[in-house]
Amino acid sequence: MRRVVWVSKDKGSERVFVDGMPGPVFDKVELNADTFSPDSTRVAYWGKRDKWYAIVDGKEYGPYAMQRRIIFSGDSGRPVWHGCSSSWSGKCVRVTNGVEGDPVEPTAEDVFSREGSTLAFRELTKEGNRRVARVVVNGEKGRRSRRSAGLTSARTAATWRTGRSGTTRKSCG
Repeated sequence: MRRVVWVSKDKGSERVFVDGMPGPVFDKVELNADTFSPDSTRVAYWGKRDKWYAIVDGKEYGPYAMQRRIIFSGDSGRPVWHGCSSSWSGKCVRVTNGVEGDPVEPTAEDVFSREGSTLAFRELTKEGNRRVARVVVNGEKGRRSRRSAGLTSARTAATWRTGRSGTTRKSCG
């Protein structure tokens, strides 16, 4: 199935059209490479009216003062994004399927395994005067490290955790 998305600009406002159907009007719209889910059945983008709103399958979520890109799981079943209550110093939360979850760092990035069953991300916390990093895989926290556990570590953990056959292995981290 071939799908089309475009942005129409008119007198300072923008509107996304998906397969010819208009979406809500915003002051600004942001589309990215992940606008369509992997199987192209779902659509997600950001729209701004004073604050940012995540638009997933035509439904608005938010408002957020700051946002991070929306990604879909490999099976297209779960959209995930970060929304923040204020700028870089504000509280940010991970939102999965429209449900707000745990607080996250504004710079965190999420990674799904290919088939979509495993979600991994880097978590930064403060312990005393030190920042501590760890990779979290499906909610299970790995060991702490003073060195920054990067996105590559999260991607490796997501891949390693599920393996090629999709079976879960012993947690790494």
